[in-house]
Amino acid sequence: GGLKGAIFLRNCKGILIQGGQLDCAVINDGKAGKNFLLNNIVAGPNFKIVSNSGDVAGVICRNAMRFDGADACK
Repeated sequence: GGLKGAIFLRNCKGILIQGGQLDCAVINDGKAGKNFLLNNIVAGPNFKIVSNSGDVAGVICRNAMRFDGADACK
């Protein structure tokens, strides 16, 4: 994680990342379907949801909280 990597979702659907600690970007490419980030802690400034193909909406993010209590999904 961090500056050394990213979670790369390409042409996949139904991936659920839940109850973890995220410290890297999530890259969603392809049009396969929805993927989910639910109830995670975000540790550090490197977390963001991005896409090379413009399909950021393919990742549903809910309750990803930073240590200061801010919602990282917004």
